[in-house]
Amino acid sequence: MKLTNFEITSLIVLESDGLIWDVHNVFHFEELVLRCEDNSALMRWSAPFSGIPFGDETRDAAGMELLFGDLKFLQIGPRDAELPLKEDRCVASVIKVESKSVEPNPWFRTRKIWGDSDEFRVFFDFQSARTIEIESATVELCPLKKNKN
Repeated sequence: MKLTNFEITSLIVLESDGLIWDVHNVFHFEELVLRCEDNSALMRWSAPFSGIPFGDETRDAAGMELLFGDLKFLQIGPRDAELPLKEDRCVASVIKVESKSVEPNPWFRTRKIWGDSDEFRVFFDFQSARTIEIESATVELCPLKKNKN
């Protein structure tokens, strides 16, 4: 998988063009869409708070999308039914995991250092215990512009 215009810089942060996308504290997960017409998947986050996150006056985004092109693998895990549904909006962690490993625990499939040619999947763990593991040829971060109306 190739991250085309961003990096995963911590367990909850994606960084693109010098901007921080905190998927735990600032942005809320909205949806995962499987797009059969071009074998892609789209994950969308919104910025539900008024004001600009982290005082970044250059950001004019209503949220962001991750577009996974040429989808190779997608697996969604169950949520903890005892937790409120709002916990499905909050990402607890985002990690790269080895794609060829059969180890069920994602934390045993990650590394501290990844090479440019290493194959991996992206694993999203939500506060509700739901998980999404996804692999594609490429993934691009696309900011969503605020509606000026």
